[in-house]
Amino acid sequence: MLLPLSLIAALLGTTVASTGATSKCLSSNTLGADNYQLCCPNGQGSGKGTVGETVFEYSCGQYYTGKSGPGTQHRQVNSAKDCAQLCSSPDCPGASWQSTRKQCWVLGSGNSDYSAFSPAKDWLIITRSAETPKDPDPEEECKDLIDAAKETAEEKIKCEAEKAELTDKAATTAGQCESDKEAALAGAQAQCATEKKQIQEEGEAQCKSEKEAASSQCENDKNQLQELVDDARSQCKSEKDAANTQCENAKNEIRQQGESKLQQSKTQCDAEKSELQQKVQELEKKAASAPNGQGHGQWQAVDPQCRDSSWTNLCGSGCSQRQFKLGGVDFQVKCGVRTNGANEEAWYYRQSILECAEACALTPRCLGVGWRSIGGEPAIGVTRPQESANHKHHTQYCHAMIRQDGFSMLRNTPLYYEHLIYAPARVTPV
Repeated sequence: MLLPLSLIAALLGTTVASTGATSKCLSSNTLGADNYQLCCPNGQGSGKGTVGETVFEYSCGQYYTGKSGPGTQHRQVNSAKDCAQLCSSPDCPGASWQSTRKQCWVLGSGNSDYSAFSPAKDWLIITRSAETPKDPDPEEECKDLIDAAKETAEEKIKCEAEKAELTDKAATTAGQCESDKEAALAGAQAQCATEKKQIQEEGEAQCKSEKEAASSQCENDKNQLQELVDDARSQCKSEKDAANTQCENAKNEIRQQGESKLQQSKTQCDAEKSELQQKVQELEKKAASAPNGQGHGQWQAVDPQCRDSSWTNLCGSGCSQRQFKLGGVDFQVKCGVRTNGANEEAWYYRQSILECAEACALTPRCLGVGWRSIGGEPAIGVTRPQESANHKHHTQYCHAMIRQDGFSMLRNTPLYYEHLIYAPARVTPV
């Protein structure tokens, strides 16, 4: 006979909470590992149960797989019952549940070649059964509720008895506790006052002693620091005096060396200037005495097309000669280039570019000379303030490439109206 839950609770003198927890695998509300342990004690076991309107059989330590795969994966499936519910569709023949990962793999109509694989820890398979669900046995269904109600009632009776015993003990000891508490409090207050006074006196004495010791230590430290400062100042002054003396000596030595080098450089410079002035005077005399604008006479055999109007013809269509021997030095013409890499000097009062090259031959530091064939430099008929009456007509000038100290290189860049005549024995332009 099935009794209402409220009637059972009334008979036992207690209340019972409604719960669906049972020991059956597919009807339990346990989750995860607890549910698997209920279904598969020690990882083994099998059985069946009803979920919804379908009877399912389950078997532990296995999972379904096949050539078409294990089925459709579902995550966060917490129990075998939840996995069975995912297989409620008629075309689902079964499913596999993994308890630790909470995964349910549901077979469908496309999984016709599946079979059970074992051993498989923490797995169980659920298979749809053709069996018709039976009506639940009321007595069996209610048995767990009755047992729970009995257990709850017994626990309540025991609890009430323990509460009554504790109440009696509390009433008996309450008075004694209050007396003991008052006595203990009075004793503790007296003891506390005594200890506080003692601690205060000891603290004051210790503080005074530490203050006196700290004051004495501070004076000692101050005296030591002052001595260190005085020593450092004295040493610093000595080092500064020595450094100043050394610096003055070094400056005097450098000054003397500089004056000596300056005098040597000045003497050398004056000698080189005198030599250059003498060569310029010689070249000017040669230029003034040479007929037809010719220099020393060593290039009398030069093609007239190259010699006449050499500013434009030497790199023009009228002159095919590109090599010359002037002043005993071989020269090579390079047309259409701008030249850098040396100290440039403007040489005025030249009647032709070949005359410039001859002057370069007589100057050992001269690597070559450059000129412009159109526009800009050189200009024809230019009269400069410093020019004499003998150089007021058809005077032109070129750029001498003078070698720098420790560096001998000429760099060319294309520029159609600038040209170079250089001495290959002295430099090779790049």
